[in-house]
Amino acid sequence: MAFVKNFVKLGVCGLSKSYYWRTFIWGAVPMIIILGICGLMVNDSPKNMDALLGKDPTASIAMLIMMLIVVIVALLCYPFAKYVWDSIMEYLFPIENRPTIIIFSKTFLWIFWWVLVIRYFILLGFAVYIAPFVWIYLYRQNKKLVAFEDANSF
Repeated sequence: MAFVKNFVKLGVCGLSKSYYWRTFIWGAVPMIIILGICGLMVNDSPKNMDALLGKDPTASIAMLIMMLIVVIVALLCYPFAKYVWDSIMEYLFPIENRPTIIIFSKTFLWIFWWVLVIRYFILLGFAVYIAPFVWIYLYRQNKKLVAFEDANSF
């Protein structure tokens, strides 16, 4: 039990609280908007949902529960996928040597908002698959850091 508690603690502590919450909230905002639009569409046209799922209400409830579980798990894993994206971008284009080209500016990305949307859905789609590897990586890095700090404290 101590291993599991330590594994969770060191895996989550690899990301700073501000980074984790910032990416979690910015990752959740588009998903909440999409779920709201889907909810309005389902509420607006029950005949279409009956044609899709049949007249059995348990099928629609089961589908909604499964969809919410998948979305919640993907959103909890999203900050880890974003961490990988940020690490790759930092490796390819370090801040101190980053060229000042308009392509890398935030204004360019907001003008071409679909680039952000595509990146968001790619990261959200792969988040569940990337998160375990990032968690293990962060656990190993934090375990080394804790061992180093313990060795230096004497």
